[in-house]
Amino acid sequence: MPETNEYAMELTQTMSLIDVFILVNDNTVVLPSTSSKVHYIQLNETICSKYGFLGASQPDKKTCSAWDKALYYFSKLNTYHKFVWFVESDVLIPSSRAFFALHELYSTWADLVSGANGVDVDGTLRSWALWQTAVDTFIPPWSFSMVSAVGCSRRLLSMINQYVAWRGQLPYIEVLFQTIAVQNAEIIRVTPFELSTIKYRIFFNLEQLEAKPNNWWHPVKNPRLKKIWRQKLSNITLQSANSKSNTISLLNSIETHVLNKNTVNTTFDLENYLTRILVQFELEKARMSSFDRRQLRIRFIRLGNTNRSRLNETMLLLAEQAFASPSRKFLYVTISNHSYCFENIHIGFVQPPVSNDQKTWRHLELEKKLEGNKRMVVDLIKGKSTRNATLFIKQLRNEAIRLIHALTTEIQAERKSLFHNELKSLDEINSELQNYSSTRSTAFTLVILLTVIIASILVVYSPRRVHTFANYFLVRITNYYI
Repeated sequence: MPETNEYAMELTQTMSLIDVFILVNDNTVVLPSTSSKVHYIQLNETICSKYGFLGASQPDKKTCSAWDKALYYFSKLNTYHKFVWFVESDVLIPSSRAFFALHELYSTWADLVSGANGVDVDGTLRSWALWQTAVDTFIPPWSFSMVSAVGCSRRLLSMINQYVAWRGQLPYIEVLFQTIAVQNAEIIRVTPFELSTIKYRIFFNLEQLEAKPNNWWHPVKNPRLKKIWRQKLSNITLQSANSKSNTISLLNSIETHVLNKNTVNTTFDLENYLTRILVQFELEKARMSSFDRRQLRIRFIRLGNTNRSRLNETMLLLAEQAFASPSRKFLYVTISNHSYCFENIHIGFVQPPVSNDQKTWRHLELEKKLEGNKRMVVDLIKGKSTRNATLFIKQLRNEAIRLIHALTTEIQAERKSLFHNELKSLDEINSELQNYSSTRSTAFTLVILLTVIIASILVVYSPRRVHTFANYFLVRITNYYI
């Protein structure tokens, strides 16, 4: 905890406009004095559970964890802050600059900032071992991601609070944030490069950290090691500030060489410049303002629209690292034995597994019942709390489980039916094409035979006309049938 306290103080001293909250899960611990910017909080498990904030970390046990308390505090109690970062204690943020760079870039407009996510469109439970935690908690599509470090807007936190009020418990956190986000069109999701190193049960070494000194890293569980690494990474970025070869000068040189057609420099080593600018930008980007990084993105993209694949690849990678764009791409680049891979951002929501015009009557009825169930629970919670109301709410929440299960089953049946219909349509089209081709081939053969017969007659009666007739007749037939 001392290492956490030190870093919290560093953050507040660097930027006075933020508040740092340290949640202590053990209520027997005596808390240090709270400063004006660093706040220590402890919450009662019974109260959190009463309002449905339980099961986020261990959905099978339905116990109240630190995650449940944190979500209770920031989605229900403390609704003042417009954007909240949830960061687990084993996440290494290399410097206060690395934090503020990401915060400034995305907190004013994005709703969910996280590592890369996966999607299950129709609830078939493929590709991820923990999809089962989404069953009967959400209708498809489902989505998940690592959330050891995740940023949430007030809008998303309000949606989480509404979900808990309706269902009476939290889903598994790796499913919670992403699934609510992908099912709501107004939510903007971002997966920046800096969070690509938030991983599950993986070991990092210092060399990996030095290659990406502004990334956030998980897991790093040794507090002493975190402190040592943070100091080393801070020294690396400080040394780069004095470098004569900075990102802007390198970019200017590349632009002059590539865009100025009047400039001919046969000694210009473009490959060397591309390698250097990738490394240099990685060192410098945390010190750049959000405005500067957006402007750099424009310049990088401009250079990426050339007929040189290596240049395009590098510039598009730099553009996404500067400021993530509202589209989805995967880029892989290897520079000086370091591999770079990232997924950028998603704006909007994942398309429903079945479009509105393809929904069955039962699908529409189940949707209507589920929406009615939600309204009734919310209305009862707003009303006077009585024993009968509590029992009725419990019955409605159990009914919601059955409705979600039934609707998920219906969606899967619809998609299966649509898939078979598409295959049937393709088979019918293929069969028609084969029949059509066969008919045309037969007709063409008959015409050729007739042409040969006529030509033979002409040979007997007027050999001179054979050549003219054959050319005319065959050209007309070919133009018609082919």
